[in-house]
Amino acid sequence: MKHLIVILLAALLLGCTAQGRIQTDRPAAAEQTAQTVYGTQTAQPTSDPKAPPMLFARSDGELTSLLRGSYSWTYPNPDGTTAGVDACGMHPLEAAAYMDTLALHGRTLLLGFAVGGAEPDTLQVRVWDAQYAGDADSYEQNFTWLPTEPIGNETRVTLPRSMDGILEVRARWEGRGDCSYCLMLAADPDAEPPDSVPFTCEAERTYAGAETDGKPTVRVLHAPEPGCGHGAAFFAEQELLEVSFLAPSGSFSYDVKEILMDGNETGVVVNCRIPEVGTSDVCYWTMQIALPTGTVQGDPLLYWNILPISEICN
Repeated sequence: MKHLIVILLAALLLGCTAQGRIQTDRPAAAEQTAQTVYGTQTAQPTSDPKAPPMLFARSDGELTSLLRGSYSWTYPNPDGTTAGVDACGMHPLEAAAYMDTLALHGRTLLLGFAVGGAEPDTLQVRVWDAQYAGDADSYEQNFTWLPTEPIGNETRVTLPRSMDGILEVRARWEGRGDCSYCLMLAADPDAEPPDSVPFTCEAERTYAGAETDGKPTVRVLHAPEPGCGHGAAFFAEQELLEVSFLAPSGSFSYDVKEILMDGNETGVVVNCRIPEVGTSDVCYWTMQIALPTGTVQGDPLLYWNILPISEICN
């Protein structure tokens, strides 16, 4: 899963400056033709070194810029000293009126930074359903972390389905700072939804002995292995998709919502239930998903639905 980048959980609130300045203005460079700014190696660098680089998204032939929200940024002065700026932006759910809208073609999009802008060290992408726009107080924790894959100088983002949504990209540059970007998404009315595949799942969690770098591990078993809990009779007609990961709290609970198939692509949608008050201990989860033989194609994509307990109860 070398290209799979999945972040289980991150801070849900955006930072503010001491002055409380609201950052909702679009960078002046966004007025230029997008093709000049992004994806053209011969173009002159357009990124302002005193702020995070501009970010663009494209789907098929359409390309638009993302709104730059909250950020913290350090930059060098001509005299060799450094300076920094912290800008406070609206929560993405409250900033819809300031965003551009990207019309999806299918359920994927590509992200790319402006020519001259440094590539971030980490990139996290999440999406809210558009119906939550304007109500961050109630729905800021009802989102889905999306899988990303680097493709050349771009990053491919895949949604479980084409949807009307609010996308947030959280980028971090080691030693420089971080930035939140956001964009409205419009569903492709002609996109065929993925097929939902029947499955059974067994989940186990342990609280000790977990050795992991924090990234989920995904593998497919086609034959018995020691400790897998299934014999030759099981694998005669089924395969086992195993997902293992470290949870940041023992109070969180997980289950598989659905398995999606779209051509040669397999998606695993995982629900994460978060209580209002949790514990600080960590635990290790292993999910074994039984599927008909030949279901999994390529490297499965993981989607993480973050759901507060109150939402589940309602």
